[in-house]
Amino acid sequence: MPIFEFECAKCHTIFEELVLQDRDMKNVRCLKCNSKYIKRLMSGAHFSKLKKCGKYSECMRDAPCLGRESGCQFI
Repeated sequence: MPIFEFECAKCHTIFEELVLQDRDMKNVRCLKCNSKYIKRLMSGAHFSKLKKCGKYSECMRDAPCLGRESGCQFI
C-alpha cells in the first residue's frame, strides 16, 4: 500500500497518509493544524526479518510453519 510519511512545515508534525494516486498528493493536509504546507519525507523500507532454524531456510517463530497453525518448532 502506498503509505507516505509527511512533515508539516508549519507545526512540524510528522504523520503518515495513504495516497492512492499522484493527483491525490495535493490534497494531503496536516492532521494536526490542517496546513497544506507539507513535505514528503524519505521513509526507510520495512522488511520482515526471517530467522533460520537450521532445518529450513526461512522460518519464523510466530508464523505458520509448513502449513501448521503454530510457529516453527525448530527455533
